[in-house]
Amino acid sequence: MNTNELMKRPEVEELLGMGRSSIYRLMREGHFPEPIRVGQQAVRWRRSELEAFLEQCPRATGEVGKAAAA
Repeated sequence: MNTNELMKRPEVEELLGMGRSSIYRLMREGHFPEPIRVGQQAVRWRRSELEAFLEQCPRATGEVGKAAAA
């Protein structure tokens, strides 16, 4: 796996398990890696920055499921 790989949005969605609107909401809030513009309309994200983002995300615990079930 190349950590310098540039990823398209659908690849980012699959890697992170989140949808487009969640990604763009996190970007607006300043909590998501900024994309790199390639060409007039295309953007890409660096895999290494996305992996670093994942590492900083809090891990889910059993408490999350228990709160939802209550």
